[in-house]
Amino acid sequence: ARLGGDRLFKSQIRALLRAAPEGHLCVVFPMVKDAADWDSCLQEVNDCKDELQISGVEIGMPMLGCVIDMPSAALMAADIMDRGAQLMVIDAEDLTRYTLGLVQNPTAAVSQLTNPAVLRLVSGILAQAQEHGAQVYLCGITVAAVDAMPAYLKLGIRTFSAEPAALLPLKKLLMEQEL
Repeated sequence: ARLGGDRLFKSQIRALLRAAPEGHLCVVFPMVKDAADWDSCLQEVNDCKDELQISGVEIGMPMLGCVIDMPSAALMAADIMDRGAQLMVIDAEDLTRYTLGLVQNPTAAVSQLTNPAVLRLVSGILAQAQEHGAQVYLCGITVAAVDAMPAYLKLGIRTFSAEPAALLPLKKLLMEQEL
């Protein structure tokens, strides 16, 4: 449904392609479940790129990646990177929710962020990203999730994206860690 010719989606892609020459731009697609879904995203980008080039509009290609928010995407990360994803953004809370079946109780995911199954998925993503030269970010960190972040740091995550209220507690906690 996200890709089925959605006018808003195509407008957003065209705007991002037009903005890309102005600086470093990264674009990530959420809810990518596997390599075929990733291919659909790339096809949309290429269609928009072709349309803009035919119109003579100056464009650039941003760094493209996907949000890893489902276990299927975590397990298929290598295939997604094989097909061109340069960036993996792990949404730890969503990945935890879907991995542990906490869909009906999303707030329960925060207390389970260090569940071994979730950490194993993240570790696998990191290993594959290293082999592919892809960047990995951890996103969506809330104040309630800060205490779990040393586990991700120990796995190898080095780039964190947090809500403003979590920035100082996260920075303090991470700076206290020994690697």
